[in-house]
Amino acid sequence: MSIKEQIYAGIGASDQALPGIAFASQKSVLLPSWEMLKQHWQHSLQQLAQEYLDGRLVVEPLARTTCDNCHLGSFCRIAERRLFA
Repeated sequence: MSIKEQIYAGIGASDQALPGIAFASQKSVLLPSWEMLKQHWQHSLQQLAQEYLDGRLVVEPLARTTCDNCHLGSFCRIAERRLFA
């Protein structure tokens, strides 16, 4: 991939920082407001930090296809866990 082919992706409160990232123009976001999205992110990060502090390491990809692009399958062994689920 050359530099000319690289793109950016993101989401923000407005297009002020970068064009095309305004919350209002995002079709894939299911939450109704920017504030609710920020609260969701904050809760998710706090939960992740607490799990880290508690010494928990649970592999829980959001989508089954996530593992298709990962080279650490033998480390996390999620495929084995799915066999018994």
